[in-house]
Amino acid sequence: MLWTVTPTGIALTPMPPVPPRLSFLPALLLGVLLSASPRADVVILQHGGEVEGEVREQDDQIEITTPTGATLSVPRSDVKEIRRKKLPQDELKDRQRNLKTGDANATFELALWCRQNGFRDEFERYMKETLRLEPNHPEATKTEYTYTKTYRKLPIHEQAVEKLRQEFGPSFKVLHNQHFRICYNSDPEFARFRADLFESVYRSFYGFFELKGFPLTTLDDHLEVVLFDTRDQFNRYARTRNPVLESSAGFYSPLEDRVTFFNALNDAHYQRLKALILQAEDEVEAQRRQLAQTRATQVTLTFSDGKSKTYSKSGAMNVLAREERRIADERRKLAAIYRNENLTTTVHECLHQLAFNLGVQSIQGDNPKWVAEGLATFFETATDGSLAQIGKVNADRLKLFHAHRDAGRVLSLTTLIGQDEVFVVNSETAGLAYAEAWGLVHFLMNRRTGAFLKYLQGLGSQHVSQPLPPELRLAQFVEAMGEDLGQLQKAWLTYMNALK
Repeated sequence: MLWTVTPTGIALTPMPPVPPRLSFLPALLLGVLLSASPRADVVILQHGGEVEGEVREQDDQIEITTPTGATLSVPRSDVKEIRRKKLPQDELKDRQRNLKTGDANATFELALWCRQNGFRDEFERYMKETLRLEPNHPEATKTEYTYTKTYRKLPIHEQAVEKLRQEFGPSFKVLHNQHFRICYNSDPEFARFRADLFESVYRSFYGFFELKGFPLTTLDDHLEVVLFDTRDQFNRYARTRNPVLESSAGFYSPLEDRVTFFNALNDAHYQRLKALILQAEDEVEAQRRQLAQTRATQVTLTFSDGKSKTYSKSGAMNVLAREERRIADERRKLAAIYRNENLTTTVHECLHQLAFNLGVQSIQGDNPKWVAEGLATFFETATDGSLAQIGKVNADRLKLFHAHRDAGRVLSLTTLIGQDEVFVVNSETAGLAYAEAWGLVHFLMNRRTGAFLKYLQGLGSQHVSQPLPPELRLAQFVEAMGEDLGQLQKAWLTYMNALK
């Protein structure tokens, strides 16, 4: 969707400036600054406010370094009390001194505390000690299993790193986190942000299927990601794989087992819109300051079309307020570009890679498009990698489904399940097929959970040399669901019609 924004073009008739009157509200400021800090001492003020930060006592002054890095100086006479909090390192030492040697439960509790407070080496050490003391400790064995699958550090595959360097050249760097190997030439901060998102999606995907008792495999190597700095670079690369991928915002290649994206924040269209919005915001802010300084009761606003209109001071303020709301709406549209072309696609394509590498799907098996795209769109709602977001209603997919339903263009389950060609990018059916695949997976995950997970396990265990014919796919699906296809379609459409 294309949209434009123009600067406000509103100019105030010059008026004599009036020096602004400023007031300082220390109690309010101190309240805003409250949050965690390295020391996390708390200063209780006489008037009842609190400040949290690193405290240093300097004669008759108390200096507090806040989490933002600002330093506040408060007269000692204004301080009622200073509550000193222990650093995590100090509390760890206390807990270690008080640990009852030989007690498996106490050792396990200390291990959990270490994990919660970021002491990974100590967590692993106390977990190992717990299982030495009690090899079948039920909670420890379960925690160890989860930790091994989710957080275990994978060895760096130097040959794979060298292969990436040879393929993409010296301008690209390689970043590793827990489960991903990321080759990038973008801003390092952007690459690290993406790395964190991949890891969050991994943990949420893993946690979702583990909670449902679905057996997942364990990674032996990092999953590979390529992140280009610009769309032009991405397009040139995508063209070498498949020209149709040029129009995408990212893709997963099963052949290379690699996901590829670009930094949408460097897209020329995005940058142009961002500059226009910033210009408009600056103009309105300048006009609001000028209007606030005038003592006149009537002011004249001149608009970009050259027309002028006189307002009361409050009326002019209302005009600027409306303009601010319009600009805020344009900023939300800009955020939608970032969300839709970057975050949602990132999660979607990352999910394809995870499904094939963690045992939900198999490269050697038959992989109906509705399953692959349905699972990916089911997880699209987790745009920050949060487990709690998985399975929420995908508003964009549902809206598209409802539009096609109202027009009488719904694809039957026979077509959706048996015919992969309805998912071909740029085809007339692709958008609807993706929406229906999301809806079918959402329905099955919520209304036919056991049967659907069993069906997925069956698909993942298959080894075939080519996709199965439509009639065999349908037969396998009906057998796994244990229902007549017509009855299942009726139940699914009733479910979809009730979603909002």
